[in-house]
Amino acid sequence: MDMDSMEDERLQSSAPPKYGSVEGDGRGSDAIAVDVDEVGTPLMAGAEYSLNDELAGQGSGNNIGGFMGVFVPCNLAIFGAIVFERMGWVVGESGIGIALVLLVVGYIVVTITTISMSAIATNGTIKGGGAYYMISRSLGPSFGGSIGIMFYFANICGAATQMLGFIEALGFPPIGDLLASSYAWNLLYGAVTLFVILLICLVGANAFAKTAILIWVIMWISLAASIGSLWFAPSGYHDESTFSSWSAATFADNWGPDFNNEPEGGKDNTVMTVFGVFFPTCTGIMAGANMSGDLASPEKSIPRGTLAALGVTFLFYVAQVMSLGATVTREGLQQNYMIMQSIVFWWPFVAAGIFACSLSSALNNLIGSSRILQAIARDRIVPGLWFFQKGSEAADEPRRAVVLSYVLIQVCLCVGGMNAMATITTMFFLISYGTVNLAVFVQKWTGSPQFRPSFKFFNMWLSLAGAVLCIVVMFLVAPIPAACALATMIILFLAVSLRSVETDWGDVGQAILFHHVRKYLLQLDARKEHVKYWRPSMLLMVGNASKAVNLIDFVNNLKKGGLFIIGNIIVGSFDDASVEQLKRREEGWLNFISRGGFKAFASVVVAPSVATGLNMFLSAAGLGALQPNTVVFGMHKNNTHRKIHGDRDLSVSGMTSEKLLELAGESFGAGAADGTPAVGAVEYLAMLRNTIRVGRHFLVACHFSRLDKDMVKAFRGSRILHHTKRLTIDMWPVVFANQRGAYESSTQLNLMLGYILKQTSIWNVYSKLRVKVVVPNDSFVAAETERLERRLQESRIKSRVEVHTIAHSDSATYHESVEEGILAHDAANWMELEFERRLRIINEVIKNQSSNTCVCFINMPALEDQLDAHQYLDGIEALVQGLPPTMLVRGSYNIIRSEL
Repeated sequence: MDMDSMEDERLQSSAPPKYGSVEGDGRGSDAIAVDVDEVGTPLMAGAEYSLNDELAGQGSGNNIGGFMGVFVPCNLAIFGAIVFERMGWVVGESGIGIALVLLVVGYIVVTITTISMSAIATNGTIKGGGAYYMISRSLGPSFGGSIGIMFYFANICGAATQMLGFIEALGFPPIGDLLASSYAWNLLYGAVTLFVILLICLVGANAFAKTAILIWVIMWISLAASIGSLWFAPSGYHDESTFSSWSAATFADNWGPDFNNEPEGGKDNTVMTVFGVFFPTCTGIMAGANMSGDLASPEKSIPRGTLAALGVTFLFYVAQVMSLGATVTREGLQQNYMIMQSIVFWWPFVAAGIFACSLSSALNNLIGSSRILQAIARDRIVPGLWFFQKGSEAADEPRRAVVLSYVLIQVCLCVGGMNAMATITTMFFLISYGTVNLAVFVQKWTGSPQFRPSFKFFNMWLSLAGAVLCIVVMFLVAPIPAACALATMIILFLAVSLRSVETDWGDVGQAILFHHVRKYLLQLDARKEHVKYWRPSMLLMVGNASKAVNLIDFVNNLKKGGLFIIGNIIVGSFDDASVEQLKRREEGWLNFISRGGFKAFASVVVAPSVATGLNMFLSAAGLGALQPNTVVFGMHKNNTHRKIHGDRDLSVSGMTSEKLLELAGESFGAGAADGTPAVGAVEYLAMLRNTIRVGRHFLVACHFSRLDKDMVKAFRGSRILHHTKRLTIDMWPVVFANQRGAYESSTQLNLMLGYILKQTSIWNVYSKLRVKVVVPNDSFVAAETERLERRLQESRIKSRVEVHTIAHSDSATYHESVEEGILAHDAANWMELEFERRLRIINEVIKNQSSNTCVCFINMPALEDQLDAHQYLDGIEALVQGLPPTMLVRGSYNIIRSEL
């Protein structure tokens, strides 16, 4: 049964009748996992690895426990200067009721974030970098880099907020009475104090831990003294206009809000502006995570210590809000930032508390931000930070990063007041917390089996709610700064993504894509496929990448949003040597496709013969309903065995893209010239028949070494009668014989491919379409013109039709045939000529009309029963000889529908 008989059977139904992967070497990418637990250098030469992971794996020598390393730092970070200097103002502005609501909302955000952080922290070993390390290893380098920078600046702004609180405290009596007070003096006080903090940080984490416990004790003594004064001070102890002691009337008067003007900006306060100032009192939950590189058991200490710190601080805040609201008048709360110092039994208690809280929080933020910066620098995902990756020799302290952070904090001290800086800090922390929650949701939602934290008290929907809540609160507090923060994160995300940094952490984007692709592939039903939505999905058979670069680029244009698979066959038995070769080929193709910007997949198979390999592709290429519908072969050169893959005449030359050739050499190395064993003429035609048998169209590519896109663009420019001259895409739906239904399906495919090519890349601007056809004599011209014009109108393709007659052609073979008496002068007995002679005449007609042609699409001649394979291929050789880059087109089923 020939191809045309099979075609007729297929057309009765009028309906069109996998990309396999071979498991790699375990690397998953060019990166190699490196074991650094035993030594400080990679065990495998040439491996890509994270310097952060290596150095963190060495250990810094600090083995701090959960109480000292998490609970105490979190306590100190949460209890900042705001607890002494702004909590009374918050109650005075919003009232007791709303203050409690704000407290609950703030703690809902940080508690959900702590739960999410605990899930991440217990899903594996945490190394240096704290929150940045958790996010980057959970979401990948793009999210990790962008959020790492955002969280770094959150810590910088947090430290600046605490330092501004410290400076503000110096201006109140009795200390303020002893010190000079002006903007310059305040900057000097801040600079000197910040420099002392810098010296502490340069000593290291153990020094901070030793300092922290003393500060923590001082802080709690101060808090106990201040709240004890509210509870036990008798009426009349302080100015009655500000302090009433316990009073139901005071409590009732302070229950509701009474928003006043913002002293720093003169704007009216709202619930959300008050929340923006208040929220930093809830932050600090990452203080323990920032010390992860120094913890003995971070996966246990971080969740336990952080949750314990949250519980203790929340209870204290509730007691403080209620106590202030029941003992201090509205006037005292709103007008006196230092109301707690004014009421305390002995003012040094509160002064010591302010200094302890503000300075310890600044110290915590400075160390935390420096470790984040060092971790980002070591991961090399953000350019320009390599200088900050080095740590101290003794304990790997990030001293260079500490100095930079110190400078940035000093700059922030010049920006504005404490309230403004607190709002900026709120923006950075909320976006960082939102991303932590998002990380947990995404990992659980994608169903990754590797996400199995030992901390079980989390829920993916709770984490999603936490992420949404963070974003909503951001915009409610300050819409413009919130938008700027999001825009900054997006810009950073895009910048890191465009660098395409290779890491061995994995990328959550791939997990999300897998989840969606699998979901929608299952919904894509091949039984619902309709010709109205047909588009070319290509399987390009390639043997030698370096000889097929032009063809690969051309088919990449021709697919027009369809599937594009590059098929490569390794002929041999499925042994260890073939499997190793298959792995190298797969890696080479992936690199070539990625760096070349092709929207394609590569599939390599090992088969005992080329024909068997093709059958494997025809039966299994693609996945589900996403399968190739068109196979592209290279031209078979008759008389000698020839590779069927797309490398005919595609030798290295000046016409071939130098960049793609160089890329092919880099991707495949010495194997770039590896090809596929040759096949004979009979086997070649059998593969074409098999392609039609399984309901696929096929194309045969010829002369694509002659395709030069630069020449196509450069040709445009000469003008004739005010019209810009352009090269042409010629479609030749030639009638070679009585092909029955095969001619119609091939013609439709021919027209469609020409139209699709015209819509893509440079072809849309620098070329134009022409439809041409060859007929024996003038008696066929009118009918053929009408038929093709009707077909173009039904297909909604704009092009003119040109009909050329053999009887009026300059074909030398035609004139020879007439002189020999084997062809009538009007070519009336055209179909009686031998096959090869007919195709040679058509070739000469096409060649004479192709002086300005860049690409030709020609219907594939039918295989006539009386011809053997060699005779048929001789005719095909004659048809394409000397033409521009040409695609011979053979359709399997109709693809154009004129009705709606």
